[in-house]
Amino acid sequence: MDTAHFGEVIHVDVGALTVGRITQHHRCGHQAKRGEEKGYFQLGGSSILLLFQAGQVRIDDDILNYSQQDIETRVRLGEVIGKRASKKTTTTPPLQRRNPL
Repeated sequence: MDTAHFGEVIHVDVGALTVGRITQHHRCGHQAKRGEEKGYFQLGGSSILLLFQAGQVRIDDDILNYSQQDIETRVRLGEVIGKRASKKTTTTPPLQRRNPL
């Protein structure tokens, strides 16, 4: 999808074992609003992948550190996981420290 703040972003819904279906509320081309539910998974676990163009996003340090140690980080709906990259900003500390799973 083409976004105003992050350029082109690829959004992939991944249904884990026992997911029967992924239900989307809107068709391709819908301009989503922040916080708007875009769909839901039916049954089982799930994941969402967001793929950004290089240099567009600064992921929070705690997530990067856990990832380098092969530790999964639980992220809840609406939680900030990074910020738009800025040439003026060098390092932005995370707002909140998350606990690994």
